[in-house]
Amino acid sequence: DHKALAKAGIDFNCNLIFGGQIKGERPRLFNIYSAGNFIEATPETCYFQIGESKYGKPILDRVISFDTPLNLATKCALISMDSTLNSNISVGLPLDLMVYEKNSLQASKLVTMDESNPYFQMIHQLWGEKLRAAFNSIAEPSWSGATPSRSIASPAKKMGAVSIHRNSKVAKEVLAPVKATVKASPKKKVATKKLSVN
Repeated sequence: DHKALAKAGIDFNCNLIFGGQIKGERPRLFNIYSAGNFIEATPETCYFQIGESKYGKPILDRVISFDTPLNLATKCALISMDSTLNSNISVGLPLDLMVYEKNSLQASKLVTMDESNPYFQMIHQLWGEKLRAAFNSIAEPSWSGATPSRSIASPAKKMGAVSIHRNSKVAKEVLAPVKATVKASPKKKVATKKLSVN
């Protein structure tokens, strides 16, 4: 389809997440980019997202680690998706969820979730309620300064000038006068002709 897509002015490329386990080896997960290069999941990069990711990313960053149990990771992933569904009308149900258990060598936990799924309904309702409760539990800012711990009007710390020790090597390099050498170009000789008028 490349020719047809190019004719329509469509630049076809895709990112994908690819993972699995070969018997006798450890599970592996890759984020493959359209250019063909990839990165692999490690303890430092313990999850991947593709597509519309910004709305659901905060909860993943706060909760997920390399050692997070599968059930907690599943709950976190669904909360992340609920946040995306709530903030982006172009994303909708159903959701396809697969949880793979190490060394099981089969996809035994696979489900399609729609509006009637009781667990996702519970997450959608309870997560919204808990967020609002947490928001309301945070004290409002104090503009008068009467409560120092909540004072929003406290002046920012003033940063003074950074002192430079004149004896340091860096200071000498910075403060040293710049010597510029200008090479004079040789003067061109201009040929002149004598004109005689008879």
